[in-house]
Amino acid sequence: MSLVTYFGIYFLVWWIVFYLTLPFKISTIQEEGVNLAGQSPSAPVKPRLLTKIIITSIVSFIIVFLVNFFIRLFDLNIYDILFIAD
Repeated sequence: MSLVTYFGIYFLVWWIVFYLTLPFKISTIQEEGVNLAGQSPSAPVKPRLLTKIIITSIVSFIIVFLVNFFIRLFDLNIYDILFIAD
């Protein structure tokens, strides 16, 4: 596979992992007891987005690396992968 393909796979995996990590360690305004006018009670107090972006990038790299490793280890191509799904 080409480098562009790996960037595409990384991009897709990154967004999936990012959406999976968003709800971790979230405390809402309602849970903290903060009452701000105009804010939804379910709004997070500290979303910790930078930490989640770093964790997402590392986990996504590991996933893409493992996919690449197994593709090269077993010498798989798209036809082999489709045959396995049958």
